Amino acid sequence: EGWDGTLDGRPTALTERRWRNFGRSGAALVWGCEAVAVVEEGRANPHQLVLSADTAPDLARLRAALAEEARAQGVTPVVGLQLTHSGRWSRPTP
Repeated sequence: EGWDGTLDGRPTALTERRWRNFGRSGAALVWGCEAVAVVEEGRANPHQLVLSADTAPDLARLRAALAEEARAQGVTPVVGLQLTHSGRWSRPTP
């Protein structure tokens, strides 16, 4: 999981840059490109992305950015997330 999301679990410009670089790589399968927590309290760190109704549009934009870069390389990628819950190791607050 990245350490560059916002405190409310949204991607930042650094996150988008990383995802665009995944697309620029030309890989047709990009799986587990980010460990995304399924609930706020299950985050491994306070800056991990979270999948929720509020953040889903932001994650969709990340995927679109990755796909845009991949298409420029002549690739239509399959993109997957690693969904996580850190359990007893969760550290969702600073």
